[in-house]
Amino acid sequence: MSNILTAQMRIHARPRQVIDRAEAEWIAEQVLADRGSYWVPVVVTLAPDRRRVDLQYGNGKAAGCDFLYDHVGRYAAAWLRGHNEGDESRDYISGPDPESHDAESRPCRYGFDEVRVTAPTGALPAPPPAGHGPAPSWQRLSDSTWRLAVEGHYVTGNDRADMEAGPVLREIVWNAPAMEVRPGGLVTPTTPAYHDSSFASLFPPELGALTGDGSASGEPIAQRVEFRWRGRVVHRVQQEYMEILDEWDWEHRSADGWDNCVDPGYLADDQRRVGRA
Repeated sequence: MSNILTAQMRIHARPRQVIDRAEAEWIAEQVLADRGSYWVPVVVTLAPDRRRVDLQYGNGKAAGCDFLYDHVGRYAAAWLRGHNEGDESRDYISGPDPESHDAESRPCRYGFDEVRVTAPTGALPAPPPAGHGPAPSWQRLSDSTWRLAVEGHYVTGNDRADMEAGPVLREIVWNAPAMEVRPGGLVTPTTPAYHDSSFASLFPPELGALTGDGSASGEPIAQRVEFRWRGRVVHRVQQEYMEILDEWDWEHRSADGWDNCVDPGYLADDQRRVGRA
C-alpha cells in the first residue's frame, strides 16, 4: 500500500463566471480519472454564490496537480492543501498559481481562538502572556472544564483516510452533510477524522503543557483538550481506545478546514478576492 495522501483543493471561478454543479462534477471526473480516490472519501462542496468549489480526494503518490497544470487559465486561482500519512504531523499548502504548486509548497498553519480543557484546577498552566490588551485567564465552565480565550496557531496533519471505505472510491458526497462518526472519530468540514496527528508546532508554546507537547515529562496534564475556531472544534486531544492494541492511548484528531487556514499567502489572496467582490 502506497502512502495515502489526502488532498483538499479549492478552485475559484474567473471574474463574472461561476462554477455550477455540472462544472464541479466535471472537475471531479478529471481529477479522479481512471484511478478514483485512494482510501479517502470524495467530497465536493459548492459555495452558495457558485464562485468557488472545494474538492477532497485521496491519492497514493502525489497531490494530483495534473488537473491544475492542464487547465491553467480556466480558473482565477487554485489552492491545494495536502497531507501524506508518511508525515502525519504536517499539512502542506500551495497556490494560487497552478504552475507553482510544487515550488511553493510549505507547511500549512491553522488558527484557533479558544481552548477548552478538562483537567483538575491545580493542573492548569498559567495563561500565555498577552500580546496586546488584558492578559487572558481561565474561565470555569463546570467543576472540571475550563475555557481560555486565546488566539494562536499550529501546524498539524489532517488525514481523512477511511480504511472501512475501500481503496478505490468514486461516489461523490455533496456539500459536507451531517455525518455519522464511529467511536474515536471527530467531525470535520468534510468527512470524519480517525487518525492520530500530533502538532509539529504550536503557538503560544505554553499551551503545549496541556497535551504533553511542551511539558518536561512529555505527559499531558489534562484529560481532554479542545482547540476551537469560532465555536467549532478544530483539534481534539484525549484518550482513545485502540482496538488493535486493546489499550487506551493519548491521541490527537484534526478537523481543520479552509475556514481556519491562516497561511499568510492564502489569507492575502482571500482578502484580495473579497475586495474585488
